[in-house]
Amino acid sequence: MSNPPPRDWDKELAEIDKLIARQPAPAQPPAPSRPASGAVAGPAALPAPPVPRHRLELTGWLRVLLGLVLGVAMTQWPYAHECGLNLYLYLGAAAAVVIAGIWGAVAAWKRQMAVAHVLSLLITLWGAVLAGAAAIFAFFYFSSAIGRAGPNPDARTFVVERGASGAEIAAALEAEGLISDALLFRIANRLRGGSSLQAGEYLIPARASVGQIVELMTSGEALQHAITFPEGITIAAAMKILEESEVLTGDLPATPPEGSILPDTYHVQRGMTRAALLQQMMEAHDAAVEEIWARRQPNLPLRTPDDLVNLASIVERETAIAAERPMVAAVFINRLRRPMRLETDPTIIYGVCLRHPDRCRDGRLVDARGNRRTIRQSEIEMNTGYNTYRIDGLPPTPIANPGRAALEATANPAQSDAIFFVADGTGGHVFASTLAEHNANVARWRQIEAQRLAEERANR
Repeated sequence: MSNPPPRDWDKELAEIDKLIARQPAPAQPPAPSRPASGAVAGPAALPAPPVPRHRLELTGWLRVLLGLVLGVAMTQWPYAHECGLNLYLYLGAAAAVVIAGIWGAVAAWKRQMAVAHVLSLLITLWGAVLAGAAAIFAFFYFSSAIGRAGPNPDARTFVVERGASGAEIAAALEAEGLISDALLFRIANRLRGGSSLQAGEYLIPARASVGQIVELMTSGEALQHAITFPEGITIAAAMKILEESEVLTGDLPATPPEGSILPDTYHVQRGMTRAALLQQMMEAHDAAVEEIWARRQPNLPLRTPDDLVNLASIVERETAIAAERPMVAAVFINRLRRPMRLETDPTIIYGVCLRHPDRCRDGRLVDARGNRRTIRQSEIEMNTGYNTYRIDGLPPTPIANPGRAALEATANPAQSDAIFFVADGTGGHVFASTLAEHNANVARWRQIEAQRLAEERANR
């Protein structure tokens, strides 16, 4: 048997190397991610399976279809408006068209859907056009609606409560039939700068537009109510007016001293507090007294502004005729200079009312039946502390609240040497410088009174 030829190992190894080099390199497994600090390493997450292309295309076309449907719906606005579709929904739908178009365009672009991408862009453009048209329409719509006549056929009052919000005011206006759209009222207020609506009572004219109502309430031109405090009113009577007012609100404040308010007609808004009005009257009094005291005649027998108010309250109660006040003030000034007791009836009445409230009503003496009566002799002799027939000088406090005219007359009395006056039977007074003249005037007055009483008896 012959021996086989020897094998060439070098050549065979070279062939094997060539075969290995021709084979592709095996895929290397991904390196495991390093767990975060404190986390426990687990098995690597499996990659999500790819979404089938037909599903991607379906969702993309659905988004495009949504934008298309909304866009077509927007073209039906005139019909929808006739059916009562609110303009606010239309504006929202216009925005939805734009959003849906952009959403569909992005989806189509990601899924390489050329036709859908172009269609979505067209829908977006269409929505932008509609939105612009809607904005222009809305501007003219609101401008017209704000100026359109309102539903109220007659002028009516409306109260804006203090602290009420714009939404609450709008809802109340709509509930009372003064406007037809509460949201339009709020928009109108915003278009006018969002000014705060002022509290108060307003007279809403008949057929007032939303714009007129907003302008009225932002201007604060609320209804003014007149509350009159007559000159010479006592503080008790003034507090009663405050308490009984239906316009004012809040608790009745503490009663201030007599002579500390200025009687006048005050114009207030409904809802003003009683304390606020009382404070206003007191401040008006202080300002008037300070001003008048600074312009008083020199060398008056009055030491302080309080003395001025005190004597002015007597002048106020002695006469209701404005032209007589300077002469009445002159008589009392002359008496204080002598010195001589004032001997004025209003101080008797005020003292009696303080000591015996059952004898008085509203600062006047009354009998048991409530009828007004004259001063009794026992009351002239009564020393109440205010009776100037029994005390020297001025009473301890004012007997009323004098008005500005009485304060002016007392600070600048007439130039006269009269020290007496008595009623003349016609509502006024006659003045005298001597006792003889005064007695003659008193005799004439008694004659007039006797004649008046006789006529009254004859007519019964």
